[in-house]
Amino acid sequence: MNNTAEVQSDDNSVHFISTVNPKRYAKIMIATIGIIILLLYISVVAYSVNDKMSGAQIIGMFVFAPIALSLTFGKYVFWNLYGVEEVILSAEGLNYRRSYGIFTTKWHIKSYQPLYYQIIHRRTDLDLSTIRIGSKTVMNVPITIFTSTVLVPTASLQEMVHRYEQLVNIKMGPIDDNSVQA
Repeated sequence: MNNTAEVQSDDNSVHFISTVNPKRYAKIMIATIGIIILLLYISVVAYSVNDKMSGAQIIGMFVFAPIALSLTFGKYVFWNLYGVEEVILSAEGLNYRRSYGIFTTKWHIKSYQPLYYQIIHRRTDLDLSTIRIGSKTVMNVPITIFTSTVLVPTASLQEMVHRYEQLVNIKMGPIDDNSVQA
């Protein structure tokens, strides 16, 4: 996995863009499996279609089955081929969205202060990590407001946290594993 991460900052915010970039053989495997599943679906449809199909069967076969396949396996395929996660940290809070290549989610805007973080080492052998960002509610209840899904170099996450701390001129404290539920 050759995921990349880019950290940019200006006077108002820190932008963190992480990109899923699987190795060439993984891309070929994912695309091949996607094509095989598509061909299996087409062959099942071609074999099943007959004159005695009810309206419910037609709707299930031509509407619900493609939607179910798209939302499950299709989302997985496009994320692993073209996934991009964008995070913007500012003094007002956190904004994030994910792009799957063919569609992008809307911006999720979370207005919490202060923000806390936890860098989660997923692959210590390659020094790849994800980050969890949390805060506390007005009643001082710890909450998770964002968890990254892309494994990126730990140094990139540390740079993002450092730039954010400089931006808001406060120390972003690490969260405790037990205090914030993922």
